[in-house]
Amino acid sequence: MGSQPVLLLAAILKDFLRSIPCKLLVSDLYEGCMAAMQKASMEERISELRAVAEKLPVANLLLLKRLLSLLRHIGHHAATSRMGCSNLAVCIGPNLLSPAHADLLPLEAMLEVTHKVNVLVEFLMENCRELFEEEADSLSSPADKELPASLERFRG
Repeated sequence: MGSQPVLLLAAILKDFLRSIPCKLLVSDLYEGCMAAMQKASMEERISELRAVAEKLPVANLLLLKRLLSLLRHIGHHAATSRMGCSNLAVCIGPNLLSPAHADLLPLEAMLEVTHKVNVLVEFLMENCRELFEEEADSLSSPADKELPASLERFRG
């Protein structure tokens, strides 16, 4: 896959995430995610989001941990990848979570939902190590250290 254009790989990833029935973060957990993001302190948000994550199917949780770790890594190398965490959240967020029956929402409500999801996804990326602290070291792989160099070939 390393020989494929990065834009193709990104499109495949987004298509894969979009095709997950009920989304990776599970549409039924939308309200729990949004309630967690309303908490006053970062510690409370992280604690609430951990509780929501425990409700995810095992396969979804495993993929979420790996995806967030990868996106965080890419976002923290924005000088090379040209994609910070905020930009990544805008591109990936709507594919990860939406409320049940989102297709019935009026446009203005959907725009608000999308913004809230993007904020959530950015928070998850930025805090994935704290959210999944027991596995923080295992979320990185030796290949992660090579990512910025491999992305260098895609610069303008």
